[in-house]
Amino acid sequence: GVAVPRAAIFDRRLSGTLQQGVLGSLALTVLLSLVALALSRVRREEAMRQELETLNLTLEERVHERTAEVERSAEGLRKLLAEKDVLFREVHHRVKNNLQIISSLLNLYANKFAGADVQRGFTDCLNQVRAMGLVHELLYRSPNIAQIDFDEYLRVLSSRFVISFGRGPQVHLNVRSAPLHFDLDTTIPLALIVTEAITNAFKHAFPNGRAGTINVEGIQSGGVTTIRIADDGVGLPAGWEDLQARSLGLKLMRVLAEQIDARLSYASNNGTQIELVLEDRRAQPEPAASAAERA
Repeated sequence: GVAVPRAAIFDRRLSGTLQQGVLGSLALTVLLSLVALALSRVRREEAMRQELETLNLTLEERVHERTAEVERSAEGLRKLLAEKDVLFREVHHRVKNNLQIISSLLNLYANKFAGADVQRGFTDCLNQVRAMGLVHELLYRSPNIAQIDFDEYLRVLSSRFVISFGRGPQVHLNVRSAPLHFDLDTTIPLALIVTEAITNAFKHAFPNGRAGTINVEGIQSGGVTTIRIADDGVGLPAGWEDLQARSLGLKLMRVLAEQIDARLSYASNNGTQIELVLEDRRAQPEPAASAAERA
């Protein structure tokens, strides 16, 4: 028989067991290291998550505070703008009332004089004061106090002229105008020029009860605004070019046109035509809100 020594078998089993123990220890060490690394990473992620939540809460609080601050500032600005709007309207209303008082005083003084020339002078001055008063009246009623609806101004002014001169059945006054908007500095000179032109047409274009028509046009094209007052009356007198140097009304229109950098021209052909041309920097397009209201 063949026999294997027990010691050899024991040594071989012991050697295998030791190898497996070493490998197991190494595997366990690696596993514990991985577990420790995973736990460390989890703790870091948890800490970062908590920090992020804290930052989010802080950011939300700051945003809420800033939003509340902006809303308070906006509300304060709205109140200031509303107070400013009320103040401007009150100023225009008071100016209009003062101009009405001046008109009444001029009318009272005019009645004290019997001379026809003096009466006409007071009447012309009275018409100009009323024209300025109408500007402030429209500003007081307008939703936009920065600009004046000039085409509406022309219609209201024309209707008042017809009533003032009392020649409705004989002299027809027609107004055709595109939507035009001007600031106050431009509107006042324009109003005075238009008033003077229409007054001259009523006074001189249709003598001896002659019938006729006065046309007032406002045109805007290619960045240029043209305002034209034309009648089919007797036309300008002979030598009217020399009359420009002596006529107070023509001087007034020329000075006012220069004030707003506008070109003023006269023509006499089957009546009288006065044309005023303004560059586009003076005329403003119709606001969207106003256009919607018109629609």
